[in-house]
Amino acid sequence: MTISTPTETPPTAQGTPNKINVTQRRLMKEWELLKKNREDWIVKVELRGDVITDWEVRIKGPENTPYEGYLFDIYLNCANNYPFKPPEVIFMTRPYHPNIDQGDGKISDCHLGDGWSPQLRLFECMQTLRRLLQSPDLFGPLEPQIAREYVDNPEVFAKKARAQCEKLL
Repeated sequence: MTISTPTETPPTAQGTPNKINVTQRRLMKEWELLKKNREDWIVKVELRGDVITDWEVRIKGPENTPYEGYLFDIYLNCANNYPFKPPEVIFMTRPYHPNIDQGDGKISDCHLGDGWSPQLRLFECMQTLRRLLQSPDLFGPLEPQIAREYVDNPEVFAKKARAQCEKLL
């Protein structure tokens, strides 16, 4: 797993280099935990421009799914009142999936927001995203036609999902 090291004292939202706010302090702790507790399905965790609230993550697609063998780049933005609110999640590598907007790569707020608690960490967020790839939520799809296909014709869904992944390589 690749983990870039953020600067020792990241700038605050106001740009004051020696003051670290609650969000930044929390994210620095989470960063350290991720470096210690490596999971084989997390391939890369980096910061965007050395900003502790902007994470770029690469995860492996779950086994026994059409996504197995493929990598997915995900952007996690924690600037909006994290950890009291969940991070904004954007799949930069957009899989063919009922819960991932095919236009902008965002997921529905219900997948993180409804059950979000400040005790949850970005690691749990990544686990949720991987579980979502494994088992789509068919009650709140962002792409209803893909959800219908997943239910009515799973073989066609799997073929399209793999084809989409191949295009993204």
